Amino acid sequence: MHNLLRLFTLFTTIEREYGVASLEKGEREILNLIVSAEEQKREMTSEELVDLNIASRATIYRRLASLKASGLVSINERSGKSILETTLKFKSFAESLNVAAGVKNEGS
Repeated sequence: MHNLLRLFTLFTTIEREYGVASLEKGEREILNLIVSAEEQKREMTSEELVDLNIASRATIYRRLASLKASGLVSINERSGKSILETTLKFKSFAESLNVAAGVKNEGS
C-alpha cells in the first residue's frame, strides 16, 4: 500500500509540474483525442474535433486555446487545415510518467 501511495504522489506531482493537473475535464478529453490520433500515426484537425460533437464549436476552440496556452498542444496550419499536435512539453510529461511507472520506451 505504501508503494501505491508513493506512486500516486509521484504521478500527481508530475501532473502539477507539467500543468496537466489544472486541465478541465473537457480539455483532458480533447488532449486524449489528440494523443490517440498520434498513437495511430494520423493527424487530428480542429474540424474533426468539431465534427465529433463533444462540445460546441466555440467551446472546442476555447479549450484548444487553453491547451495551446498551457504549452501541451500546438496548432499548425497546413493546406488550409488546423493540425493539432502534442508538444515537446507533453511528450516530456508522458515520458516522465513512463519512467515513474517503470515502462520502457519502445525505442529502447
